[in-house]
Amino acid sequence: MKATRKVVLLVDDDAGVRKYAGILLRSQGYVVLSARDGREGLELCAEHPGPIDLLLTDITMPQVGGRELAAGAVKLRPQLEVIFMSGDAWESFPAADTGPNTSFLPKPFTSAGLVQLTRERLSDKAQPRLAQ
Repeated sequence: MKATRKVVLLVDDDAGVRKYAGILLRSQGYVVLSARDGREGLELCAEHPGPIDLLLTDITMPQVGGRELAAGAVKLRPQLEVIFMSGDAWESFPAADTGPNTSFLPKPFTSAGLVQLTRERLSDKAQPRLAQ
């Protein structure tokens, strides 16, 4: 029996970040759904017929930000893992609306950092953490 490939919903308003992260995640065997902003990300989350295992999203985006996106996406898919990305320090964001299935990846990130944190979030024993 073939293992099911994990699906990552990648949302960032920076086309370069989307392209880089998408290429990297696909090279690791993940299926990547890509969205330009939080609104498009929510639409993809609602309309995608199969599973979505991980949301990888920028925090600061125009219109619908990453936190609002994550809240909506987790309502649609309660088991969804979330990695927030930002160029700002994690400590500068209020922790009140982050859940147990969330982690933080500081920008700029390394390919190794993104791959490692993605693997950790998609493992069976994932714990919230900050990427190194």
